[in-house]
Amino acid sequence: MSGELVHFESTHISAAGETRNIDFRIGPVFDDNGEVIYLVPEGYDITERKNAEDALRESEEKYRTFFENSCDAMLMFQNDLIVDCNAAAVAALGYEDAKDLLNTHPSETSPERQPDGKKSYDKALEMMEIAYTRGTHRYEWEHKTSNGAAVPVEISLTAIPSEGERKLIAVWRDIGDRKRAEEERVNLEKQLYQAQKMEAVGLLAGGVAHDFNNLLQAILGYGALALEESDAESMLHVNLEQIVKAGDRATRLVRQLLAFSRKQVLRLEVLDLNEVVKEFAKMIRRVIGEHIALDIHSGPGLKSIHADRGQLEQILMNLCVNSRDAMPEGGRLKIETDNAEIDAYFCRENAWATPGNYVQLSVSDTGIGMDEETRRRIFDPFYTTKCEGEGTGLGLATVYGIVRQHHGMINVHSEHGLGATFTIYLPMCESSPEEACNAEAHTPPGGTEVILLAEDDELVRNVAQRFLENAGYTVIAADDGEEAIGLYEQYANRIDLALLDVVMPRSGGRAVCNHIRNKNAQMPILFASGYSAGDIHTNFVLEDGIELIQKPYQRDELLREVRRLLDSQPGSAGGELKIKV
Repeated sequence: MSGELVHFESTHISAAGETRNIDFRIGPVFDDNGEVIYLVPEGYDITERKNAEDALRESEEKYRTFFENSCDAMLMFQNDLIVDCNAAAVAALGYEDAKDLLNTHPSETSPERQPDGKKSYDKALEMMEIAYTRGTHRYEWEHKTSNGAAVPVEISLTAIPSEGERKLIAVWRDIGDRKRAEEERVNLEKQLYQAQKMEAVGLLAGGVAHDFNNLLQAILGYGALALEESDAESMLHVNLEQIVKAGDRATRLVRQLLAFSRKQVLRLEVLDLNEVVKEFAKMIRRVIGEHIALDIHSGPGLKSIHADRGQLEQILMNLCVNSRDAMPEGGRLKIETDNAEIDAYFCRENAWATPGNYVQLSVSDTGIGMDEETRRRIFDPFYTTKCEGEGTGLGLATVYGIVRQHHGMINVHSEHGLGATFTIYLPMCESSPEEACNAEAHTPPGGTEVILLAEDDELVRNVAQRFLENAGYTVIAADDGEEAIGLYEQYANRIDLALLDVVMPRSGGRAVCNHIRNKNAQMPILFASGYSAGDIHTNFVLEDGIELIQKPYQRDELLREVRRLLDSQPGSAGGELKIKV
């Protein structure tokens, strides 16, 4: 032997038949001359240590297999830097090689600030410190990919015991789908709250409007009668004119309330939106003034819509006035139309949308725009950013109500200082618009026919009766539905038309109408209503020979409508009827 220590491991079978691992060491013993005189063997049973080493190696292999093949992103940190990462982490962050991530701080693969506003570097250190202290910590984080895209994740951070070093393992998974689902749920909850709020105010507005309209009908009606009987040169006549003008302004305000509350009765017809915009353009130019340029872009091949022309004009007017007020120093107003197909993908990105085929109307301006808080409340009734006395806060709420009543959608995009774009989607109609009559025949407002008048409000009933009788008609008046039915039974062969309030005691106008139509299907019926919430629901459909006049109405408006209905019939009972009711 060379005199060196010999060290080796070997396995042996014990007397009990067990395999044991032995660590052998054979060392030489030297004489005074440095010669080896004998060998001293030593053996140590290291079976337990070997088993522990094998178990540790197997555990490390399992861990490495799990680490590399996990679907969740996994990263190892040492002294706050990434020292290892698996393929899932590399792919999730958009890198090609793990080397791109090694020795980087987690803030380097994150935006400068987290969604809560904290700097990513500072917050990462804070989260790590919590994990070191508690042993584990779970939290949400936002990473960014190599191309800058945001990746919301949930991280589970666990401290690894180590002498003198700070070690952590992070396991995180992409929660983008969950976050989007949460955002959609929140958006839907906001929409539900908004719809409930709008509905509540709408019910209130519709209910109040009915009573106001009856009062306005009496004020305007008696005002018109008094004007006829007063000297046109007198101060009384001037004062009466001011009363009537004030009543007209109040009427417009109430009608805005009704449009907002979606209690208006729609007179639907097949329309070409391009034609509606074109015909209304002259009015728009007068409203916005010369300091604002108007651009109209009509979409080619535009499909038809089933809509109320007057309500569409109200939408255009309100949106254009809103844009005008946003551009006090001048600017550009653009009105565009186009066909639009809303698909499921668009609806997923825009919770307010419903899939389908629509005709799109966009009104854009270069005005002051609005911040997010204003945009969120822009359709709230009575909400306005204008100075006191300059706006009612009903203009855009009215637009919202009209659009919803047409089963459409409305969206607004705006940034402060960058203008605003209101986009309306109305369902397409496959029919083509019928050619409208260019001129309506002018007929004498009066006549000699017999009219059944049913109205529970005495003031309104008296005004309507005087309007009709002054024009030559004979009027049979009833103050509720039951009385109207009884009078019809008594004078059925002499009555030419029924003028009915919608809501009356005992029997409403609809019940009276049904009774009359069961007896005489051709009898012309004219409803008059202030459109309260209980009067007429939003899908009220007018059949042939049944029309509706909105309270408060002017004398000439009533007489023209009565005359038109009477003349549309092939024949009438006619003749004078002397009756005292």
